[in-house]
Parts: sequence; structure tokens; C-alpha cells
Amino acid sequence: ISSTKVHNAVKSEASNPSAEEKRGKTPSKNKTPEHSRSIVRSFIASIPSYGSHYSRSKSTKRYLDPSLTYAKIYRQYIAKMEELEESPVSKKVFMDIFHSDFNLSIKKPHTDTCKTCDTLKHSIQAVKNDNDKREIEEKKLSDHHTMIKKLKNEFDDDLKRAGDEVKVLTFDLQKALPTPKVPTNVAFYKRQLWTYNLCIYDEGTKQGHMYLWAENIASRGAQEIASCLLCHLKSLPPTVTKVILYSDSCGGQNRNIKMALFLKHFLCQNTHNITKITQKFFVSGHSYNSCDRSFGTIEKCSSRH
Repeated sequence: ISSTKVHNAVKSEASNPSAEEKRGKTPSKNKTPEHSRSIVRSFIASIPSYGSHYSRSKSTKRYLDPSLTYAKIYRQYIAKMEELEESPVSKKVFMDIFHSDFNLSIKKPHTDTCKTCDTLKHSIQAVKNDNDKREIEEKKLSDHHTMIKKLKNEFDDDLKRAGDEVKVLTFDLQKALPTPKVPTNVAFYKRQLWTYNLCIYDEGTKQGHMYLWAENIASRGAQEIASCLLCHLKSLPPTVTKVILYSDSCGGQNRNIKMALFLKHFLCQNTHNITKITQKFFVSGHSYNSCDRSFGTIEKCSSRH
């Protein structure tokens, strides 16, 4: 440091002892105003979120709807700013606030995986150095796959029997549909009406029959599923004497005492020619069926509107 700087500093201190340091006091012209940041925080906080079902007691992290993307959220923010006649912040600033001030994440869509397959694969990986234990786990996985293949072959055999006298029906409930489906941002933050859709697919005629009702009419338990099946069974032609039902193993809807009693009660009635109803279940995690393909068509068409 030069002697001139030292001399000037001492002179300044002597002439004005109470002088304040002015360096770094001038606000940056590029800094985002606190008012704008506050609006961003309020907007992000207003987005519906939910905690994880399995780890909500251990984590404070919350999740946004899987249908959202960061780009879509930012577009909604821009639309909100236009409505408020405020200047929006840049996307970089918006995302910085999103990640630094909130413990949020966009939930990845669930995939229908087999719990048994996943468990056994992890077990095999965990004991890969122990040949005896690995062989036991591999045998369990092989037996599990053999059972799946056996059920698939049984399903294929039933399809060959489908005709005028034998009906092979697959039924499944679609995920709840928000009603109405509108693209406006305002609707996303409202409590929408949920519509339920049960598909009963005739594997012989390759036709799907949809039974829809709103949540204010009925729930989606075993009694509602049985009501739809009753309506469909009554509509079958008089030539049908045997019915084979396929569904997933959901205990609250398909695989329960209420469904068994309903089918027994239906067979005891004298208003039809059906003498036998066989109910079979797909293996959990391997239950992709014709109903799911129909649901995929519905969702694909609805996404265009």
C-alpha cells in the first residue's frame, strides 16, 4: 500500500471521526425487488401439494401433481402476473426461489410394478456373494414367473372358449377423472368433481363397456362395482350360460366377501340362463389388460382437448 493512501485515510479519520463506510451500500440495479420475490413465494405456496404417503412422518418434503412441469408452473406464474399487472421475474430467479425457499418436488407418476418381483430382485442383489441364499431367492423368482405364465396361458385358453355360450369379461376401474376438464389455470386450484369409470371388456367381441358415475352419486367400493356388474350381466344375451370374470386383486373392490356374495345371489335368481360364474384374478403388478388399453385411449383423446 502506498504512503499516499495511508496519509489520506488518516486525514479523513481525523477530520470526520463519525464517517461511515459507504462501500457496498449502493443497491444493485439487477437485484430482484423483495416485493417481486414475495409475490413469487405466495404463488408457489398456493400450488396444491401433498406429502408422501409412506414417508410423511420422516420428511417434510411435499409433492406437486405429476401432470405439472416446471415450464407449465412458470407459464401459470406469467399469466398470474399479467392478471395482477405486475412485472414477472425471470425464470432463473423463479426457479431459484422455488428450490431455495420451498421443499417441493414434482411427483413422478407411479408405475404398476410387481412387489414380489421387486423384493426378490433386491434380495438376489443383496446376497449375490452367498451362492446358497442367492439360489433360494432365484428359485422363488422363477416360481413366481412360472405362476404368472401359467395364469397367462389359462387366460389364453379361456379366450378360446369365448363364444355365444361362454363370456369372458375383464373389468377394471380407471383412475378418478377430474370434471370438467378445462385448460384454464383457475380450475387447477379449485376442488373439482371426480368422475369414476368402470370398464367391463368383452374379450370375445372385443368391445368395452363403460359405466360412469360421479362421486356425489356413489363411492367406488365393492358395492358399486357389483352394481355395474349386475347391470352388465343382466344385459347379456339369453344364450350365455357361463361367465368368466377377470380383474386385479384389489381387496376393496374386487376380491372380497361382498363380491362373492353378490355373484352367489345372482346365480340363485331365475331371471337368466347363467349357471356358472368363475372369478379369476391377475397377479398384482402383472395385471395390464384390455381395460387398461381402453383407458389409455380415453386419456389420449382427452389430452387433445
